[in-house]
Amino acid sequence: MFNLFKNKNIKGDLKIDEIKSRLHELKSPIDGKDIISSGLVSSILFKNGDVKIILEADQNDIPKIEPLTDAIIKTLSSINGVEKVSPILTAHSINNGQSPVGSPNQERKKPNIESIRPDNISKIIAIASAKGGVGKSTIAFNLAQSLAKRGKKVGLLDADIYGPSLPTLLGHTTKIAQASENGKIDPIEAHGLKAMSMGFVVNQGQALIWRGPMLLKALTQLFMGTNWGALDYLVVDMPPGTGDVQISLAQQARLDGVIIVSTPQEMALADVRRGIDMFQKAKVSVLGLIENMSVLIDENSGAEIDLFGKGGAKKAAAELGINYLGEVNFYPSLQKASDNGQVAPNSATKQFDEIANRIDI
Repeated sequence: MFNLFKNKNIKGDLKIDEIKSRLHELKSPIDGKDIISSGLVSSILFKNGDVKIILEADQNDIPKIEPLTDAIIKTLSSINGVEKVSPILTAHSINNGQSPVGSPNQERKKPNIESIRPDNISKIIAIASAKGGVGKSTIAFNLAQSLAKRGKKVGLLDADIYGPSLPTLLGHTTKIAQASENGKIDPIEAHGLKAMSMGFVVNQGQALIWRGPMLLKALTQLFMGTNWGALDYLVVDMPPGTGDVQISLAQQARLDGVIIVSTPQEMALADVRRGIDMFQKAKVSVLGLIENMSVLIDENSGAEIDLFGKGGAKKAAAELGINYLGEVNFYPSLQKASDNGQVAPNSATKQFDEIANRIDI
């Protein structure tokens, strides 16, 4: 069990040990043990009188667990300093990795790999690059907007736990997601998207010093513990790298495809090739490659300034035998819009819309 907030006290007298002590009084309907010892309590989140209890169980056991939420609220609400108690139910497995009969995702499920793919989501597309600093988050946000403008219901998940960028892109850097009556977290809605990020759970600027297993558990909660509703697309902004987290996400989220982002220079493309190889070995369809920051546009004169060697990603896509989806230029106005939580300028929007139209999925 881990805590997303490490504060010792909530409004004076309330201590995390007191929360745990009270939870020890409640019994699990699955094995009869107290809900802490049984492992039912996955996480305890607390801040400023607001207590969130993450309950993790097999999907088939969720109906048995649901009555516990009222007992948790009643038990913890009596603690001095508690203003709100929000039990959040998450499912950690679905029939040993198989979809329920009749699920639209059934053909994508593979046995013996735990699924964290939410229900009612038609397609999950990852935006990835093994290289950091290539503008992947900006691409993910603006492609999600392009899909939404086509009348699609779109969610955007920031899977970069260490460096969440989505709150800045949405203009909600101080907003904290709230739990709803069904025990899940409501996504932040902005710019026509449903969005979730660790940046909506912890304070801005708070460092998370977690190892792999804790990261995967947190990502599972973001996937399964969010009220996504019915979506045509869930766009996932992947963390950089090619390690356990990236491989586990590719397999457990049952990705329908991945779009790779790179800047044109060889230093970035060398890492990108490794990322493409990783996804191919994980049996994830590589939908194509985008060249970001292709050229710098002087928006006063219209002049193009070649910063990184335009065309490098297009050449690499041809060499690797994958689709080239197009380029996005470096517009100073796009940089300002991203920093200020605003929509992209029309000049950049056209490029994002063209790329969205080329996505074959």
